[in-house]
Amino acid sequence: MKGVGFAINASYLWYAPIMNDRLSLYGGVGAQVTSRRYYPSEFAASNAYVKNVGIGPTANIGLEILPKQTPYSIFFEGGLYAELLPAFLHFSPQLNAGIRYNF
Repeated sequence: MKGVGFAINASYLWYAPIMNDRLSLYGGVGAQVTSRRYYPSEFAASNAYVKNVGIGPTANIGLEILPKQTPYSIFFEGGLYAELLPAFLHFSPQLNAGIRYNF
């Protein structure tokens, strides 16, 4: 598959409940490690690719919904990743949605 990669993110989040305790806005900062494979145009004839691992800080804001009687929540968030290594200050906007286990 072309352009395959992954990211692992750890963030510290601050919450602000809205309307009730089951709906919250949050924001936070953290760090992210990425791995990506891409095909630069200069390698197009040979189908060769470049593989990189990157690291950098993240910032995000989001909305979290906590259903009753469960430790799981549903979240929607947007943020920014600023890679420090190997591409210094390569900015990447990010949108995420998922299920979070709260302990």
